[in-house]
Amino acid sequence: MAQAELLDLGSPVNEEGLTLRLDLDQQVRRCFYVVPQVMGEDGSFTVSEVCPKCSNQLSEYEAGRFIRLICNEDTLVWVNP
Repeated sequence: MAQAELLDLGSPVNEEGLTLRLDLDQQVRRCFYVVPQVMGEDGSFTVSEVCPKCSNQLSEYEAGRFIRLICNEDTLVWVNP
């Protein structure tokens, strides 16, 4: 149940997080919302190649310790451990 809520970008918890991200983006600086991921039974993470909100292709952002897949339009990010 909780996992389904976290994975649904339209769930109340994600809607609240996205609203907070927008407020920070407008008042402080550009920021991204990290989309939760679930580890599969084999220990791997599966991330779509397209954004679930706008269907645009995700871009790789490799600065830092982990590769991130980002949607610049919706300011969403998926971290690949």
